[in-house]
Amino acid sequence: MAKKVFLSLVFLLSFTLFLSAEVMLLEQEEALNSNLFKGKIGVGFNWTGAQVRMDVGSNFLAEIRGQYSGDNLLLAVRGYYVLPKLSGQPPLQPYTGIEIGIPFSNVLTSGFECGVFFGGEIFVAKNIGVGLDAGPYFISISSDLGSISDFGIVINLGVTYYF
Repeated sequence: MAKKVFLSLVFLLSFTLFLSAEVMLLEQEEALNSNLFKGKIGVGFNWTGAQVRMDVGSNFLAEIRGQYSGDNLLLAVRGYYVLPKLSGQPPLQPYTGIEIGIPFSNVLTSGFECGVFFGGEIFVAKNIGVGLDAGPYFISISSDLGSISDFGIVINLGVTYYF
């Protein structure tokens, strides 16, 4: 009888430890796969401009940005797909996406830019992220003097505060 009670206690303890370990692994996996932008709205500054970014669900973000240089203004929208975050400290959240924009200027009559990018954001504090991304872009602009189109690599750097 004592042997059966002992074996039952060993079985229950082993089963409890197994379930606890399984729950801990699931929680760690969920934390690793969660995205740091979920449910947040961000306002930030990028090189020569500003942006407003928001989570739109299912690992997607939407952003409106403006950039100013000299007599030129670029208004653009971006769509992000958030990749699984990388473990470590500080947390790094990688992403990829697409951007489409329209330039405005006193000398331009029309134009557009579009590109794809890959990058990430390091959260240096709970609500502050520093992001860097790069990718190939195409730009086409026209003026009274003519038009030009070209490909190039664009690098973006910014700091965002999340609410």
